Amino acid sequence: KLLPIIKRCLARYGKCIIGAYVSAAVRIAREAKKNNFSLKNVYFFVSGEPTTEAKRDEMESAGARVIPVYYFTEGGRIGFQCPNIKEGDDIHHFSDITAIISYEREIEHSDSKVNAFLFTTLNPFAPKLILAPCLIPW
Repeated sequence: KLLPIIKRCLARYGKCIIGAYVSAAVRIAREAKKNNFSLKNVYFFVSGEPTTEAKRDEMESAGARVIPVYYFTEGGRIGFQCPNIKEGDDIHHFSDITAIISYEREIEHSDSKVNAFLFTTLNPFAPKLILAPCLIPW
C-alpha cells in the first residue's frame, strides 16, 4: 500500500523520509524487494525497538538508508544516530533539548538493580517540563 506513495514522493522530491518502527520499515523493504522496487533515496528514521544488524541489512538491501532515532511522546526527540554509522543503534543525544541523569535503581521486591535515566526538557518551548524515571536495563 505504501509503495505507490513512496514512488510519488521520489518522483516529486527525489527523496523520501519515512518515520516508522523498525519492524514496519523491514516490512516495507521486503515488499519493495518483492516488487523489484529500489528504495534508493529513501531514508527510514526508525525507532521503538532495537535496530539489529539483520533488520538493518534487510532495509539496506532494498536500497534504503537507516537512521535510528530515540524519542518518547512526552519528551520528543532525544537523539539521532549519525548517518555515517552502519552498525548498532548508538544515538547522538540532543543535549540542547534535554538533560539526562543516570543512576542505579533497585527493583522493588528483588535483589536486582538496573541503570535508569531521568530526563528533563531544557527547551523553553517544550509543551511539558519533564522529570521522570525511565528504566533502561542492560
